[in-house]
Amino acid sequence: MNIKFRQYLNIAVCLVLSGCASSPPIQFYLLDTGNTGAVSSPTVNLSGKAIGVGPVRFPDYLDRPQIVTRSSDNELVLSDTHRWAEPLEENFSRFLAEQFSRLTDSSISIEPSRNRTSLDMRIIIDVIRFDTNANGDINLVSYWQVENQDGTQKISQRRSDIQISGYSSSNYPAIVSSMSEAVARLADEIAEALTD
Repeated sequence: MNIKFRQYLNIAVCLVLSGCASSPPIQFYLLDTGNTGAVSSPTVNLSGKAIGVGPVRFPDYLDRPQIVTRSSDNELVLSDTHRWAEPLEENFSRFLAEQFSRLTDSSISIEPSRNRTSLDMRIIIDVIRFDTNANGDINLVSYWQVENQDGTQKISQRRSDIQISGYSSSNYPAIVSSMSEAVARLADEIAEALTD
C-alpha cells in the first residue's frame, strides 16, 4: 500500500469518525398537559357516565417514531433527531381521554379496553391529518362520532378542523406543545357537542 493512499485512507477514517462523534442526540416527546390550559373543573356534567374513547385511527404516514412536518402541501419531512417516545396513536388516545375526563368528570376507558365494562357512550375518531406545515402551523383534522354502547344510535357526528399557528417549523418543543393544545381543543369540541 503506497504512502499517498494510506494518507487518504487515514483522512477518510478521521472524517467518518468525527462525523459520527458530532451526531446530535435524539430527543423524545410526548403530548402533555403542561401547556394546554387544561381545565381544573368539569365544564360538562356527565358525572356517573361510562365513556369509551376509541378506537382512534391514524393515517399510515403518522405511524412512525419520527415527528412528521411538511415542507409543502405534498412533501413530508421526517426528523431523525426528534421522535415520539411511544406510538403517536396510543399517546393521542390516552391524552385525549385524560382531557375529556377533566372536562366531563366521567368514567373514561380507552377502547378497546381490557376491562369489559358496559359503556353509556363511545367516541370513535378518524384522524386525517396531524402535523405542522412549513409556516409552523399545527393542523389537526379529524372525523369523529359519539354513539351509544352498541353503535345503534349516533349521538353526535362531526368533522373538526383545528389549526394553531405561530411557531417555527424547526422548534420541536413548541410544535409538540401546540399539538397537545390541538388535542385539548378537540376534547373541548366533543364535550361541547354532548351539551347540544
